[in-house]
Amino acid sequence: MKTLTPSNKFQGFSLIEVMIAVLILGVGILAVSKLQTSLLRSGSDANYRSVASNIVHKKIDDLRRFIHLTTVDSGVPDAWVAALSPTSLAFVHITDNQGGLVPSGTYNVSDENSYELSWTVLDYYYDGTSSSASTTPSSPHPDFKLVHVVVTWDGVGDDTNSVVSFDTAIYAYNPALTAITASAGTGNDGPTDKLDDNSSGGTNVLVGNDAVLVGGQVAPNISAKGASNVVAFESLIHDATNGAIQRRDRFKTVACVCKAGADIDYHLTGYTTWDNTRKLLLDVVGLDNYRNEKTSVALNGSSGDNDQAPECKTCCEDGVPDTINKVCRLKEVSGRFTLYPNWKLVGFNIIPESFTNTSTNTALYSTYVTSLIRYTAEVEKTQGASFFLNPSSFNYVNNLFISTVVSELAAGNHNEIIQNSSIQLQSRAIYMDEIPNGVYEDTTYTTTNIPLDRIPFYEVDLTKLTGWVPDENDTAFDVVNSYTGDEVVLNKWEAGQHDDIPGGADKSPCQTFTNTCISNQRLIDSTEGTYTRGVFYSSGTNGPTNAKSQIFIGNDGWVDRKINDELTNTASMVINVVTPIP
Repeated sequence: MKTLTPSNKFQGFSLIEVMIAVLILGVGILAVSKLQTSLLRSGSDANYRSVASNIVHKKIDDLRRFIHLTTVDSGVPDAWVAALSPTSLAFVHITDNQGGLVPSGTYNVSDENSYELSWTVLDYYYDGTSSSASTTPSSPHPDFKLVHVVVTWDGVGDDTNSVVSFDTAIYAYNPALTAITASAGTGNDGPTDKLDDNSSGGTNVLVGNDAVLVGGQVAPNISAKGASNVVAFESLIHDATNGAIQRRDRFKTVACVCKAGADIDYHLTGYTTWDNTRKLLLDVVGLDNYRNEKTSVALNGSSGDNDQAPECKTCCEDGVPDTINKVCRLKEVSGRFTLYPNWKLVGFNIIPESFTNTSTNTALYSTYVTSLIRYTAEVEKTQGASFFLNPSSFNYVNNLFISTVVSELAAGNHNEIIQNSSIQLQSRAIYMDEIPNGVYEDTTYTTTNIPLDRIPFYEVDLTKLTGWVPDENDTAFDVVNSYTGDEVVLNKWEAGQHDDIPGGADKSPCQTFTNTCISNQRLIDSTEGTYTRGVFYSSGTNGPTNAKSQIFIGNDGWVDRKINDELTNTASMVINVVTPIP
């Protein structure tokens, strides 16, 4: 008889083992299913959030498109209404859920979801005694508005996080002053960006086809940040008929304090070239080979501080010459501010602000700018760009505009001021870059008929960045030390010949003068909105005064600092103090 042994028994899984295995498998399947659901929900939420962010930023851009500051102009309604004309938008219209062209409410972006758009607004004021703004009204209109834009939607499942919000400040700058020959005052403390509807108006320089104009900001935005200084400027070329922007150039000129860092041998630099196929100027970036050793931003210490502007990183790394104090001209190329060739001054004139209040006079200035650019282009074409760009060979700066409009000045009494009163003078500067090869298309064009949109030039009001005399304590420029300082002391740039702002509640200039005086106050950190320059104050004595303004002819002139070994140029005009008419 055969005996069964353990090896002869049937082997397998018990029912309990199978059930446990099924349980584990089921738990795994449920986990994978839940993970898949979570991934789908996350992907959907990311898509909703992206759409909501686009709506938020579209609304912010929409609010910045105002054409007027107040509602006093013709055609501007006192109250905002939906579907308002783009040419009737005003800064004061911006309130809770009002302002711009895009109304608040529900937006059905797709069949799957809808979005709710809303915003709130707080008005802020500067009272003139503090560098900080508050919501306490100190003037008829706020200096800027703090806007909180919110977009919500019905989320998948738990919708407590289905919201996107963004805060931004919208400043009260005057869009009517964004053409190169409009009446400008001394600039603004508002944003750098100017949108399409804000770029037309005033009398400009014709640059091609009798329809294209050059415009942009009249005066740059100045931001002193500790030991650094950033001056932002934007120039536009747009169509005179529909206002469509054809070219937008954004610049930042930055002065920084640097220190030794990692050696850098290769640097990205921008330059302008000519696209003969599309017939337009193009900005491109190239790689230059030179060694910089002062490549780090100087922080705390007697020469630098932690408040220096972010742009100083680029300036310290790429700026030349490789010194501790650097000043760099940066231009936005492909979304990034890149080192660009130095500014080249070709025209500099003092102009009374009141003179540009008529279209006839601004047309005269436009003709002067056109003639000067064509003359300078001829010099460059004949002598070569290296001759034109070298200050030792070509340092000609034209100051003759005032001498060409003597009768117009007298007719409008623009060169007169009655006793014990004041007028605003402007320092108007004209800059020109190297003309790219190919713009003349062999013999198709000459310097007398080439469309000016092929020549890179810029006209700007630099009143608040130049030196002025006679001021409170000087009657002539010091040719040895120049009109501004040449070093940082305790995180502040030295004043040079500029006057300190009074320390009391009254910050007004020229409080201690006996004859005539022109405001020439010092620019330091946090004084951008309070210091003044170019205001001519008369005394009680009749007679002529030779008003003078001085500027460096390169990058230093844009930052009000003596950093490089640059030449200066001085413009002047005679202002007559007269007895008031009874």
